[in-house]
Amino acid sequence: MAKRAIVTVTIAVAIIVVPLLGELWAAERAQEAQEAQDAPIVKLVSPARTGYVMLPAGRDKLPMCLEIIDASGAGIETTSSGLPKFMEPNENVALFLDYVTARGTYTNNKGQSVTQLVALVPVQKMHTGEGKFSPPIDLRSLGSIEGEREIHFQPSDMVDVALFNFRVRDLRGAMSRAEEGAGRIAFATELYKPAAAVKPEQ
Repeated sequence: MAKRAIVTVTIAVAIIVVPLLGELWAAERAQEAQEAQDAPIVKLVSPARTGYVMLPAGRDKLPMCLEIIDASGAGIETTSSGLPKFMEPNENVALFLDYVTARGTYTNNKGQSVTQLVALVPVQKMHTGEGKFSPPIDLRSLGSIEGEREIHFQPSDMVDVALFNFRVRDLRGAMSRAEEGAGRIAFATELYKPAAAVKPEQ
């Protein structure tokens, strides 16, 4: 009888412990999902996060506007000067901070605090050695083309790209998503007019 009692107690404990572990695991996943949902958000408002910027001759500064949303309401980590503190900034983010000309805050329609930063960044000082884009095409120069066509570019036709990695952390320690603050901006002085567009080889 004693052995049966021990076995019965052991089974009862196992039945209780397994659901408890499952509940703890589910609670941890729910907490992580909530923290991810409430993490700060970084938006490169202008120029577009990925795209081309046409720079006419003589224009040497690029206007940039960045927004940082405090989704949780906990507050965003800042520097001693009061600017948002960017985590592991690359050269272009550091350059952006050096040329901030205006900053302000407002409350969005969700009741979240939004910090805006505006900078006039010298184009010639941007770091552009990490990638290139194909040039923006002057579609009018192609005329009326039916069906699929290929345009071949020479290495000299490619345009430089400046990469940005804006990322912040709130006072709880939650980080903004890296992909949200990743900017890839290509610079061109004119639209590319290809010599010819040919049908792709079958």
